[in-house]
Amino acid sequence: MVRMRTLAAGSWIEIARSRSRPGGFTLIELLVVMVIMAAVATVAVLSMPANRGASSVEDEMDRLQALVTMAIDQAVLRGRQVGMVAAADGYRFVEFTAGRWQPLTDNLRPRRLPASMSLYLAVEDQSLIRETADGFAGEAPHAPGDDPQVLFLSSGEMTPFEVVLAEPDGGANVRLRVGPDLGWHRHSSGGASAAGSLWSWVVQP
Repeated sequence: MVRMRTLAAGSWIEIARSRSRPGGFTLIELLVVMVIMAAVATVAVLSMPANRGASSVEDEMDRLQALVTMAIDQAVLRGRQVGMVAAADGYRFVEFTAGRWQPLTDNLRPRRLPASMSLYLAVEDQSLIRETADGFAGEAPHAPGDDPQVLFLSSGEMTPFEVVLAEPDGGANVRLRVGPDLGWHRHSSGGASAAGSLWSWVVQP
């Protein structure tokens, strides 16, 4: 009889606890869901085959935008400082660990642009760009003094920047401005696919 009373009391306590729990989701649960959704969307963009036709500039900007989003998330979730090193023909992401900048791999591995495309980067209206992405491939050590032009900090802060991907001889180009006060601002112009100029706010997860 004593054992049955104990079980009954324990069952009543568990029921009372379940009834007293407030409805809805906690902030942490919502954040986890948002991060998972962002990761799935990023992987989906990265897995799409690049279209080397008239919209290749848009494709490459979609890829760069997805990678920047991933770098921001990784910096915050892992508590690390992440940076982006951009060159006229490619870019890569690095992470500050063991007292130095180390190149990242997997989805954030170095990327080389098509030969018909150029990248331009500006921070605080100053052009900051390497001439070539040579040395970015694989897990090549990060060159001393070749620090990233753009930083994504573990605190959620970041370097505001503007990046342009362009085709030569007045072809299509896409401009992306990113920053805590700017949001994500994307502009496409030139080429057969762009009728004049179109500014659009890019919704990020």
